[in-house]
Amino acid sequence: MFFLSLIFMIVGCGLHPKTGLVTSPPGTSTSNFSNHIIISSAINQSVVMLDPNGNFLRELLVLDGETTDTPYGVGIYDSTHILVPVDGVDRVMKINLETGKSSAEVFILNSNLSGNIRNLTRLSSGDILVIETSAIERFNANGSRIAAGGWPKTLLTTSTGLEKISSGGFVLCATGTKAVRTYDDNGTQLATASYSTLGINDCASASDGRIAAAYNGTGDIVRIYTDATLSATSCDYAGSADPDVLAFRPNGNLLIADGTANIIYEIDSNCNYVQSISSPAIATPTGMRVIQ
Repeated sequence: MFFLSLIFMIVGCGLHPKTGLVTSPPGTSTSNFSNHIIISSAINQSVVMLDPNGNFLRELLVLDGETTDTPYGVGIYDSTHILVPVDGVDRVMKINLETGKSSAEVFILNSNLSGNIRNLTRLSSGDILVIETSAIERFNANGSRIAAGGWPKTLLTTSTGLEKISSGGFVLCATGTKAVRTYDDNGTQLATASYSTLGINDCASASDGRIAAAYNGTGDIVRIYTDATLSATSCDYAGSADPDVLAFRPNGNLLIADGTANIIYEIDSNCNYVQSISSPAIATPTGMRVIQ
C-alpha cells in the first residue's frame, strides 16, 4: 500500500517552489529533442529540460520538498524518454520528454536497490545499469532485475558516473577508487586511468569514442581521453572551479556543469572555451545528458 501511494504521489507531483521555473504551456512540445539538455538538481529536487541554447523549456520531474528524495543522474531510454534514478525511497523513474512531469512513472522499484543510488545508463543491448553505492545492478529493458552472469557486480568503490559507450560497453568512474574505467557489456574491465590523487565526480562518452572525466579536488580538471583505451589524452580543461557533471553534445562539444558557479561551460573537442550557460536549474547538479 505504501508503494502504491508513493506512485500516485510522484505522478501527481506539482510545481516545486524552489525552482523558480514555470512549465511550458500545453501544445509547445516537439517530437525532435536532439541537442536538448536534461539536468537534475539536488537542491531543487528536480529534473528539467533546456533547449540547445540553455533556455528553460519544461520540468520533467519535481520531487516533494518535504522528503529527502533526490534525483541523481539522468539516463537516456530512447529519443523521447529518459530515466532518472532517485535516492531516498530508491527507485528509477521513466519520463516522456513531450509531456514532462505529468508522465513521470515509477519504472523500477526493487528491494535490492537499497544503497546510495547514483546514476544509470541504458546499454546498446537495451539493458539498464544502475549505480548502488559500490555495486552495479542490472535490469532488462522492461525493468526486471537480472541476477545471472554475476550481477550485481562491485566494480569501483563509491561509484559516481556511468554512461554507455557507443561502440559497446560502458565507462564508470568513482570518488572512492579515484579512477575512470571502461568495461564491456558483461562488466569485464578493459582499461583504467586516474589523475593525481583526485576523485572523479562524473564521466561521459562521446559518439566518436572519446571519454571525458571530471576530476575534482585541489586542482580541478576535466580530462578528455581519445578513446575507450584511456591510453591517450586528447586535452585538459581547467576553466571550471567545481566540475560536477558532464555531457557530450551531438557535435562533439562537451558540457561541464559547475556546481559552485551554477554555470554550464561548453568546450570544443580541443578543450577551447565556447560559451557559458546560466540557469537556476543548474543549482547543485547531480546529472546531465544531451539528447543525441
